[in-house]
Amino acid sequence: MYIQREGQGQQDRAYYNFINSCKSEETRQKYEFNVTNFLKFCNLEKHSELLKINAEEKIIDYIVHLRNQKLSSHTIHSKLTAIYNFYTMNDMLLTKVKINKYKGEFRKVRKDRAYIREEIHKLVDIAGLRMKVCILLMASAGLLLGLFLQLKSIISRGLTNTIYTR
Repeated sequence: MYIQREGQGQQDRAYYNFINSCKSEETRQKYEFNVTNFLKFCNLEKHSELLKINAEEKIIDYIVHLRNQKLSSHTIHSKLTAIYNFYTMNDMLLTKVKINKYKGEFRKVRKDRAYIREEIHKLVDIAGLRMKVCILLMASAGLLLGLFLQLKSIISRGLTNTIYTR
């Protein structure tokens, strides 16, 4: 499926090249969101204007800006992936090794922890029957939300007999 933004015609070929390189709809939405945020950071209106700036300098400034916002290194990496893809699809070479030096070291922003029984009990008390099943299944099996949401497609593909070991 090829996408053309309404009202742009052929004037913003940079956007067209970028957005049509995404294979899935989810990737397309996330990449568009991240590149649009970078576009706003650069105070530009059209995607084609991103090709006329000193990209490496602006990306480095953007990384520093994101680090000052105390974002995790994984979040910064995700945002950069979309920007790198934009420039790659528009035939602009970036010195990624140099740019990545500004990302900093891996830093986890939040601590992961399991829900305690009282928290699960509160959720079950206010949930409807369908949501109770979801909450209890996730709690008893230790499923993360992302895997739980994919569970239906995994079952429909017939992968229920697959055994996973650690």
